[in-house]
Amino acid sequence: MNSLLRWFRKAPALTPVETQIPQSAPTPIEPPPIAAAVEEEAALRAAIDRADSVAIARFAMEGASAKVRQLAAQAVEDPEQLKQLLREVRGSDKNVYKILRQKCDALLAQGRVAAQLQEELDAASAALERHSLRPYDPLFTPKLEQLEMRWQPLAGQAPESLRQRVQRAMDRGRETIALHLKETAAQAARELCEANAAAEADRVRELERVQAAAAAAAEAVRQKAIEGKLAAQALAIRQIGSLIAKTLRALDEGASGRAAGLRQAIEEKLADAPPLPAYVPRQLQQLDARLGELKDWKSFAATPKRAELIERMELLTGAELAPVELANEIKRLQALWKTVSRGVADDTDEEWQRFHQAAQTAYQPCKIYFTEQAQRRVENLESRKALLERLLAFESGQDWEHPDWGLVGTVLREAQQQWRFATPVERAAGATVQEPFDAAIARLQARFDEELARNTRQKKNLIARAQRLLAAPDARSAADEVKQLQLKWTAVGPVPRTADRALWEEFRQHCDAVFQRRQQEHAAHVAQLRAQKAEEAAMRAELKEAARAYGVGTGEEGGKFSQLQSAFQNLRGVEPQ
Repeated sequence: MNSLLRWFRKAPALTPVETQIPQSAPTPIEPPPIAAAVEEEAALRAAIDRADSVAIARFAMEGASAKVRQLAAQAVEDPEQLKQLLREVRGSDKNVYKILRQKCDALLAQGRVAAQLQEELDAASAALERHSLRPYDPLFTPKLEQLEMRWQPLAGQAPESLRQRVQRAMDRGRETIALHLKETAAQAARELCEANAAAEADRVRELERVQAAAAAAAEAVRQKAIEGKLAAQALAIRQIGSLIAKTLRALDEGASGRAAGLRQAIEEKLADAPPLPAYVPRQLQQLDARLGELKDWKSFAATPKRAELIERMELLTGAELAPVELANEIKRLQALWKTVSRGVADDTDEEWQRFHQAAQTAYQPCKIYFTEQAQRRVENLESRKALLERLLAFESGQDWEHPDWGLVGTVLREAQQQWRFATPVERAAGATVQEPFDAAIARLQARFDEELARNTRQKKNLIARAQRLLAAPDARSAADEVKQLQLKWTAVGPVPRTADRALWEEFRQHCDAVFQRRQQEHAAHVAQLRAQKAEEAAMRAELKEAARAYGVGTGEEGGKFSQLQSAFQNLRGVEPQ
C-alpha cells in the first residue's frame, strides 16, 4: 500500500482539474453564526434521539457545518440509507463520504461474518442430524464426538430452536450408542454363559475321566481281592469238607458234644463260604438229620439275629442315603438273612413277610431312581441321534462354495454344547452315535478353521495397506482409500475371537491417524485461504481508497490505475470485483 501511495504522490499535477478553476479570487464563504451552528447541532441530536432517519440523512447531506454533517453521517444505521447517501455525497463531501464508506464496509464485513457463521451453523447441525439417523458402525462414536466438538463453539451463537434440534440429534446419537453398548453387553453375557457352560462341560469330562481312572484302579483292586477271595473260598470249602468228615466221625463215635461243636464251626464257615458244590448241601442235610438235637440250639441262636436284621431293614425306610448306597445296603441285609436262616427249622412266614415288606418299602426310592436313570439314558440317546441327523443334514445341505460362516460357527458351538447336555447314555448304545458325530464335527471344524485363517490374513493385509497410507503424499486421497478399506474390513468374514479385538484396534489406529492428518491439512488450508482473502480484501479497499484520495478515475492516470489493479488481481489469482 505504501508503494501505491508513493506512486500517487509522484503522479503529475492534475492539469485538467486546475484549468477549470477560475483565475479570479474566490469569494470567501461566510461561516455560519455560532448560534445557528449550535441550534443546528441541537436539531441533529434531537433527530438522532427520536431516530428520525430522514432528518439525519438531510443533515448528513445539507448540514451547514462539517461537524454536523459528519455527526449525522455517523448516526446513519440503515444499510439501504447508507448506500443511498453514499451515492448522493460522492464528490461533494470527502469526509462524510469516508465515514459513510467505512460504515458500509463495516456492515458488509458484519454481513459476511454473519453469513459465514450461519453457513457453519447449518453445516454443523445438518451433519449432526444426518449422523444421528445412521445405524451404528465402528466409526459411529468417534464421528459423533468429532461433530459435537465442531458444534460446541458454535452453539452459543445459534438460535434456541436450532440448539434444541441439534440437542435432539445428539441425544439420538447417544441413544444409538447406548443401544449398541446394551446389545454388546448382552452378547458378552451370552458368550460368557457359553464359556461357562463349556468350562463346566470340561470340568464334567475331567471328573468323569478321574472317576473312570479311579474305577479302573478300584476294579484292579477288586480283581486282586477276588483272586484272594477265591483262594480263601477254596480254602474254606476244603475246611468245611474236613469239618463235615470230622462231624460224621464224631457222630459215628457217639461224641454228640464234639459233633455239636463241629456243626457250629461248619455254620460259621458257611457264613463266608462261596456257593457250594451240589454234594456239599446233601451232606449237610444228612448231617443235620443226624444232628436233630442241635437244631433247637441253632434256632435259639438264629432268632435274635433275624429280629436284628428286621429292625435294621425297617430303619432303612426314609433313610437319607443315596439311591445306589441304599440299594447296596438292602442287598447286604438280604444276604445276611439268608445266611442266618439257613438250616433253621422254625423260620416263620410272619418274620419273613415282615423282613420282605420292609425291604420292598425301603427299596422304593431306589426303584424310582433307577427307572428314571434308565428313561433318561434312553431320552439322551434319542436326543443325540436327532442331533446327529440335523448335523449331517446341515453339512450336506450347505453350499460350500458360498457358505454362511457365521452360521457354521454357531452350529459347531451349539451342536457340541447340546451333545454334552444329552448325558448320560448307555455306553454301548452311545458308542454307535459318538463316532459319526465326532467325525462330522471334525470335518466342519476343519473347514471353519481354514476360513478363520483366511479371514485373519485378509484383515492383516488391510492393516498393512492402512499403515502404508500414513506416508501417502495426498492426504485427501489417502482418507478416501481408508474409507474403502473400512468397507472391505466389514465384508471380511469371522476371525478367531481371541484375535478379533486386537486386529480391529490396530486397524482403527492407522485409520484414525490418516483421518487426523487429513483434517489437520484441511484446517491449515482453510485458514490459509481465509487469511489470503482477508489480506486481498484489505489491500483492495486500500487501493480503492488511494485512488479516490488522489482523484484517479479518468484520463491517462486512470488507465494506469486500472492496469495496476488488473495486474494486482492477476498476481493474486482473483477475478476483478
